[in-house]
Amino acid sequence: KFSKATNFLAVSDDLELLANCKQLAWYSQSQEVIIWELENQRIIHDGLEVEGIQQLQFLDRNTLLIVGARRILVWNIKAEIVITEFLAESNWYTLPGFKPVFNAVDILSNSNRLLVSDSEGKVILLDLNNGKKILSFDNGSKVKSSRFLEELNLIVTGDIDGYLKVWDPDNLDQPTKILSGQNSVVSKVRSSPRNGTISVLGEEGKIKIW
Repeated sequence: KFSKATNFLAVSDDLELLANCKQLAWYSQSQEVIIWELENQRIIHDGLEVEGIQQLQFLDRNTLLIVGARRILVWNIKAEIVITEFLAESNWYTLPGFKPVFNAVDILSNSNRLLVSDSEGKVILLDLNNGKKILSFDNGSKVKSSRFLEELNLIVTGDIDGYLKVWDPDNLDQPTKILSGQNSVVSKVRSSPRNGTISVLGEEGKIKIW
């Protein structure tokens, strides 16, 4: 019923469900963002196209974060307007050699800061409210996944060399710890605030918990 009703080919790697289970968001083969209302079984928004979509995340019931290859949007669903927009070519991108392609993206739980990186390993923490840089540093190699551990005030990056690097935001000259042991590119990094563990998924399919 759901598939027939939508009539879209969903090729999304990211299917985002609102916490109250009332809305579902994904993107189609044509890179259109689609928002589905579960209660009334209908599409409430479609048609917004963002090139190279790689992540969707609800900030609240009316706001959706959309991460594209060169563009990040904070979208008001009800008003159908862009609240905040970050372009890879915009003037806040001032790091030397920074290529205009977003890669790993992590939105912090308080929903007003965003951790982004590029193919050269540059990492930037942004304020979603005003688009300003809070901090930036060089990971040394391409970052595939990253997390800001707010409860520990640490940034964790997983890179193509199979290393998990732990960074202190107050001292970014070098990582405080480098954890090895992954036999392939780090694909995903997730953290658990309750017990202080980090789960790491490698592209070879192995999961390791630190």
